[in-house]
Amino acid sequence: MPSGSEKIFVAKANHKRLDIYLSQITSEFSRSQLSKMAREGLILINSAPSKPSSQIREGDEITLQIPKLIESNLEIDNQSIEIIYEDQDVLVLNKPPHLPVHPGPGHYSKTLVNRLLAHSDKLSSIGGVVRPGIIHRLDKDTSGIIVIAKNDNSHRSLSLQFQERTISKIYSALVWGIPILNKKTITSAIGRDPNNRKRMAVLESGKKAESAYLIKEIIGDFSLLDVTPKTGRTHQIRVHLKSIGHPIVGDMLYSSKKIPSLERQFLHASYIKILLPSRKKEMEFIAPLAKDLSEFLTLIRTNNNN
Repeated sequence: MPSGSEKIFVAKANHKRLDIYLSQITSEFSRSQLSKMAREGLILINSAPSKPSSQIREGDEITLQIPKLIESNLEIDNQSIEIIYEDQDVLVLNKPPHLPVHPGPGHYSKTLVNRLLAHSDKLSSIGGVVRPGIIHRLDKDTSGIIVIAKNDNSHRSLSLQFQERTISKIYSALVWGIPILNKKTITSAIGRDPNNRKRMAVLESGKKAESAYLIKEIIGDFSLLDVTPKTGRTHQIRVHLKSIGHPIVGDMLYSSKKIPSLERQFLHASYIKILLPSRKKEMEFIAPLAKDLSEFLTLIRTNNNN
């Protein structure tokens, strides 16, 4: 669909949410994108602005106003990216630490997106001009696997997999102390910390969140965990592990304990299983620990054995 255009539908259903109905009759946008468009006043019902939750009636005229894309003026960064896998639809990358995924306040040029632009001019446009190809994200100081969409069809397919939670992910996390249980599922809801807007917190009023962990190794006063997030809330793993009394080593936002030999949280996206959009085949990808995390593990293992 060309940008800067309109598309008009006549509703053929009653008492359905607007975002749900549109996601069922058009493949142009995901439900989350349609919800965002409605909140921005880009979807009208009978010429009046609507909400994602607006109830439609049969015969309603629904207008989608497709915003005109502004040409990207992002800088191209020729620094290398570590490619685990690439085909015509996706890129699977091993993101280094200390690298933001996309431009934002305080980092407009030195991001993964800027590096992607040097690698390929074929990235999905659904995320807009500052997030081309971006389906999901990792925190700036979290390393590991991230999946990039190279076209809009693959973006929609992968976004749906994330929404329906059919994608499997495992993170490696080193935490303080030894959890009482060898494995556990944490289901505490998460929301914005009312006392610190930079942090998230376990809140009864928060959004549903679920993470499962398994202890892989105990090293002195530390535990190395495999963590499987079942939902995708901001800082979810970091908040959940803090909530059970075992914050991630090096995470200065959620723990006050300093580690001079580690400059960021010990959190690495180590595994993902996705359905490749055009091949209709599930594939698994693994990213070895980043160098700084691997060296820190070697250090504490050595110290523990002495």
